[in-house]
Amino acid sequence: MPHRHCLAAIALVLAAASCSEEQEPRSQGAATADPPTQKAQPGTPVLGSWDARVYNAPHFGLRLTVPSEWYLKKGGIQAAMDWGIDDAAGDDAALRNGLRKAAQNKVTIFWAFRHPPGRKGNPGVVVLIENVGMHAHVATAADYLLLLEKTQQATRANVKYRDRPRETRLGGVEFATRLADAESQGLPFTQRYLARKRGPLVLFALAVFGSPDEERVTRELLDTIEPLAAP
Repeated sequence: MPHRHCLAAIALVLAAASCSEEQEPRSQGAATADPPTQKAQPGTPVLGSWDARVYNAPHFGLRLTVPSEWYLKKGGIQAAMDWGIDDAAGDDAALRNGLRKAAQNKVTIFWAFRHPPGRKGNPGVVVLIENVGMHAHVATAADYLLLLEKTQQATRANVKYRDRPRETRLGGVEFATRLADAESQGLPFTQRYLARKRGPLVLFALAVFGSPDEERVTRELLDTIEPLAAP
């Protein structure tokens, strides 16, 4: 069923937009809350909370800090998400409806870019939380990344993976990770996927960059990750 795809595939399209000069008009306006169909919003114990630019996620056992020099948009950008769904689905109405249903199972925590949107060569990190409880075969974070690949194959996403899911640690916190080369609207870029699963929830982080130097820039944010004990 199309709606059983994981929504993280749309992040590929949105990440590409962050590096494009056309991104700002497409996602014009302030950050909006995620759709009202969601029963949990950032600030609840499971989804975590903000302390200025520090995001605390005790459910996932971590916290991170968005550097003060970075552009930060907390929550979702609905206009950009709508465009991402339309771009990913193309003329496939069933897939578009399925991705919109999948959107009801996720919460975007933040978008962060080294520069304000609208500038080419703009490395960034997007973090969301998705409920994958309906996917019985997604038992681990690595399974989630494999589901992401399957979802991308059903869309117009042009993605070539460099590796299989593997385990990595950031600040002592364990993630499943993969590296992929992608292209959107003629713009090539590289993505690092990071996933951490606790119960039916997955914390998914996507770092997007266009060069080794830009990858090092994304580590300015990712390297702030540290363990956080559950209360």
